[in-house]
Amino acid sequence: PRSTLFPYTTLFRSGNKARHEDSDPDWSWTRKSVAWLLSEALSVNFVPLDLRDRLWPLLARLAADPEPTPQHENDYSQGEYSPALLSLNTVRGVALEAVVKYALWLQDHGISYMGQTVPILEEHLDLAKDPSYVVREVPGRLFPWLVKLSEDWTRANVRSIFPLDKTKHRMVAWQNYIMFCRPYDPVLPLLSDEYSWAISEIGTREARPLGEADRRLSEHLVTFFWQGKLDLGLGGLIDQFYAKASDELGEHALEFIGRSLDGPPEQKIPPAILDRLRALWESRVKAAEDKATSGAELAGFGWWFASKRFDPDWSCQQLLVALRLARKIDPDFSVAKQLVEHVDSRPLPTLEALFQIIEADREGWSIYGWDNEARQILERAIQMNNPQIYESAKRVVDLLFAKGHFEYRHLLKSTHTVGD
Repeated sequence: PRSTLFPYTTLFRSGNKARHEDSDPDWSWTRKSVAWLLSEALSVNFVPLDLRDRLWPLLARLAADPEPTPQHENDYSQGEYSPALLSLNTVRGVALEAVVKYALWLQDHGISYMGQTVPILEEHLDLAKDPSYVVREVPGRLFPWLVKLSEDWTRANVRSIFPLDKTKHRMVAWQNYIMFCRPYDPVLPLLSDEYSWAISEIGTREARPLGEADRRLSEHLVTFFWQGKLDLGLGGLIDQFYAKASDELGEHALEFIGRSLDGPPEQKIPPAILDRLRALWESRVKAAEDKATSGAELAGFGWWFASKRFDPDWSCQQLLVALRLARKIDPDFSVAKQLVEHVDSRPLPTLEALFQIIEADREGWSIYGWDNEARQILERAIQMNNPQIYESAKRVVDLLFAKGHFEYRHLLKSTHTVGD
């Protein structure tokens, strides 16, 4: 009810202790819940517009909440949780997000918001007034929406959100941006320096061999590339990325492209995008052939092949290139399934690809995930009654036999008259 929407003035008495320590001893849990409630209500346009004058003082008070304290931040960052997520669990962090949503809410209703929200945002972006890294989490995570509110203001405050001389604050803001935001075109010109910096930091911050933030960075960059916002050559962001990326990260970038291409055939991909992707692929092949890379990243081409978005002849040719240089392909089961569709029209490249996939299976058990497809390919190839195709199929069967898959040998029993 409207009459009971804002009765919580006593919640701001941070020294008010409850009787039991597990019952929100200083009301901080409750204040955070209020901040979440208001943030979500603004997101779905639930609050009546004529209540904005009552809503704003409450948001402003929550945005000044003492939680998190410096000690809270220090304890959190020493634990198992990522410091990039602290704002989601503190009063001031949630409230600052609600302030941004309040501004967006007013903007959607054609009402000026700058006079109210900007002073609070600028105050908390001032390290002398609020040194908390939590404050950088919120504008980092909501950076595209700040651009929507005011591109000029956001451009002027990029260095406050991503401070050059505060590496932890900068990294926290960046991780929240890259993890939670899609690659929006208007954002790239404002953050090109940050993308370049993040590339230089690949592999240096997270304990795992391949950090999730690095994965997301690769996804942003290749998305901007296929959209025509980034180009190959001239030492740009794409070149910087591949100069720093590991084989695993490079393969993830190719896999992400392939997964993004997946979809129903009626969803057409513009030819210009496919042309750009082919150019990217060919540049990675050249890097491998020139020994600038190991070529292991090229295993990700399997996702492109399985998408069926490219010319079939080109796809089959490049699949063989990928297998030759990477010595494996991912995902092999999807590639095998797609090879079944090529065996009738392209039997020799199909059999060669199948041979190389089987040869790359060092453990010898991957074929159990696509043995039906392998049988279909071999049976249909043998039935073509062509000596050259038969010899190629026999070569595959012999390899399977050598790897202990004796059940394939029967495919050749009735083929002694091939070529007669």
